[in-house]
Amino acid sequence: MNATRHFPGRISNPWGARTPYGPGQPWPVRVDHHLADGVAVADVEAWVPSAAVLHSNGDGLDIAVKDGAIVGVRGRADDRVNHGRLDPKDLYGWQANNSPDRLTTPPVRVDGRLVECGWDEAMGRVAAHSKRLVADHGPDALGFYTSGQLFCEAYYTLAAIVHGAIGTNHLDGNTRLCTATAAAALKESFGADGQPGSYSDVDHADVIALFGHNVAETQVVLWTRMLDRLAGPNPPAIVCVDPRETPVARAATVHLAPLPGTNVALMNGLLREVIANDWIDRAYITGHTRGFDDLVNRVEPYTPDTTARICGLSAEWANEEHVADLARLWNLDVRHIPHGGPPTHAMKMLDLAEEGELRMLWVSATNPAVSLPDLARVRGILRRESLFPVVQDIFRTETAELADVVLPAAAWGEKTGVFTNADRTVHLSRKAVEPPGQARSDVDIFLDYARRMDLRDRSGAPFPPWRDGESAYRAWQAASAGRPCDYTGLSYDLLEERGGVQWPRDTDNPDGTERLYRDGRFPTEPDYCETYGHDLMTGDPVDEAAYRANDPAGRALIKSADYTTAPEPPTTRLP
Repeated sequence: MNATRHFPGRISNPWGARTPYGPGQPWPVRVDHHLADGVAVADVEAWVPSAAVLHSNGDGLDIAVKDGAIVGVRGRADDRVNHGRLDPKDLYGWQANNSPDRLTTPPVRVDGRLVECGWDEAMGRVAAHSKRLVADHGPDALGFYTSGQLFCEAYYTLAAIVHGAIGTNHLDGNTRLCTATAAAALKESFGADGQPGSYSDVDHADVIALFGHNVAETQVVLWTRMLDRLAGPNPPAIVCVDPRETPVARAATVHLAPLPGTNVALMNGLLREVIANDWIDRAYITGHTRGFDDLVNRVEPYTPDTTARICGLSAEWANEEHVADLARLWNLDVRHIPHGGPPTHAMKMLDLAEEGELRMLWVSATNPAVSLPDLARVRGILRRESLFPVVQDIFRTETAELADVVLPAAAWGEKTGVFTNADRTVHLSRKAVEPPGQARSDVDIFLDYARRMDLRDRSGAPFPPWRDGESAYRAWQAASAGRPCDYTGLSYDLLEERGGVQWPRDTDNPDGTERLYRDGRFPTEPDYCETYGHDLMTGDPVDEAAYRANDPAGRALIKSADYTTAPEPPTTRLP
């Protein structure tokens, strides 16, 4: 039976429209429904209450019936799980019921072919074979592997037959693949594997931590609930621990991507921080738990630096104060500023494009089809059907020849802006002539893109708020204030009057700073430095304890390394 979508776009946007709400407020109702093509709500003869079984969320729904067939579904507004919402599996999964490929009679294999027969013959064969196996080899010759989509009555019946009557433990379900670790941990801690929490906890949570749980794709309606909290007042922080860049990771306040298999180390490190900062309820622990002292001793070695080395993370992966400063400057929610690690380098982006994860690559003022290593591979990636390359340049370069869109840009002399050279000298370059044809300045192109994307700040105002190159520069000055590269004293007027001036320019250095560190002090204080550095031989990062033990106190660090041969000897292919 053909079907139409009453909620267009629910495959590309499985979470649907937002219904924001705040902490402690009820989750607003949003009733989703989907009916077969040509079937109106008035045509439905019966709405039969049910729940979704194709995933673990258990969304309440009503099944629409007409002429003895399922013709659609409707979310149940009063259901505590979903408040009327349905995910794509709920909305469209019912269509499989009406498939012409459904099995209607039991086939059995005869002479290598499956041949249809009656139930009596089919079940007779199964029973006879089972009896022979038990008689010849015992009950453990039989095994039963079931699903997470049966009803409770069926599970209980099967368990009674297998464990009780046949007498074997060879019974399992496919749910082991997704819940075995959680169930085992619950039993270890609480003596039973029942989940102690509730989906309604989302309504009250200040922080939601998701360890390896891509809830956005595995429990779509639950993620919808979280998204509605994020869209409402006083949203919770989302902590995502996952090596993958999932939708959850992209929405998270903090995304930690540890190496696979290092979750225990990461959790121990986090527990150590929680204990060290006394973010615990000691009275509850004393009155309701056992084993806390053992836990304290167990996690003590997992310092941030030790944990970072094990997990492949950086202990100094983000300076929260600096990120918060940017959020204030830009009037953006801090969670929308990615700060889970350093920016993705070009070769990694090409890797992601090759893997199909990165689907658009905007190249401006550079020519990677000529300049990057392994050109055949680079050009092959740029030609991929799954990649949408955009090139912004002044010439039709080799990369532009591979682009889906080419944007003509204004060149030097055709736009106004500042340059900073290798010794920190800042120059103002004024526009001298109009760009040819319809070419535009880079700032103009990017701002146009932002407007067409309808980017907004927290107040709903267009973002970025600046409108041209000069106002963009003023915004940069504000961002650089108090930093080593302070530009606040370098206005357009001053640069036009004086020519090149070295940053920083301040009251102590009104003509700019010709040489940094003239007083012999360096920005190496442990609480100020940008990095603790690395071992030059191994590449391993220096941990905070070792760095502090060195007591740099504003002194430069002299490092040395032995000569070593190249890790890979040259070959004819890679000379």
